[in-house]
Amino acid sequence: MLKIGVTGAYGLVGWHARCRLFAEPGVEAIPAGREAFRDDAGLDVFVWRCDAILHFAGMNRGEDAEIERVNVGLAEALVAAMERTGRSPHLVFSSSTHIDRDTAYGRSKRAAAEIFARWADNRGGRFTNLVLPHVFGEQGRPFYNSVVSTFCYQLAKGERPRIDHDGQLELLHAQEVAELALTAIREGTRGAIRPSGRPIRVSAMLERAAHLAGCYSGGVIPELEDRFDLRLFNTYRSYLFPDFYPRRLEHPVDHAAVTNPPGADLGAR
Repeated sequence: MLKIGVTGAYGLVGWHARCRLFAEPGVEAIPAGREAFRDDAGLDVFVWRCDAILHFAGMNRGEDAEIERVNVGLAEALVAAMERTGRSPHLVFSSSTHIDRDTAYGRSKRAAAEIFARWADNRGGRFTNLVLPHVFGEQGRPFYNSVVSTFCYQLAKGERPRIDHDGQLELLHAQEVAELALTAIREGTRGAIRPSGRPIRVSAMLERAAHLAGCYSGGVIPELEDRFDLRLFNTYRSYLFPDFYPRRLEHPVDHAAVTNPPGADLGAR
């Protein structure tokens, strides 16, 4: 049994990773929330149990100083636990394309990756750095994880989303991140991986989400031939629970067909 720890297990990517690992034969997911980092003993127990760790815990919104303190501190704490226990699990880290920018979040992700890379070099460990674009998906926290989460939540609640900045997005679903992480562990991948997402402007994403929401609220399942549309639709639907359900489905009736069913005039022939 391959035991894979997931930090940030109850966040967006962590939740999807646990779902993916649950469906994988021969794999046990070991979740770690905030409580795992509260003391050294608890973190040591978590690390000791793991053959691999998906480090998805982190902070992406807040005061600049706090973002840097939290994200760098989590990396330092995890490395310290691996040093204390003498364990060298394959470490997969969810970084961000923000590392190319001079922001608190970008700096903190860059610093955390450097901490993990030094540990891997010193201990001969395996470290995979997932440099991710904008991640979205079901269970995302509105007004925190992504603009997709925010707009889908607002549409589900009957609110009108407002675009403050019509920027360019590159969207990657959280299940794709989970699959990348599992594949990296299976294949022993080292170094950086930069997956591509779906390029789309904020306004275009909102237009598509609003169309999907409009169809569904009117009792129609929209066409979902595009995998991106399917994932956007499911993200929207995740915010409909529990208020929207159960729904009574109306059976459409063709009154003309009922009045004059096929073959009704056969007796006259």
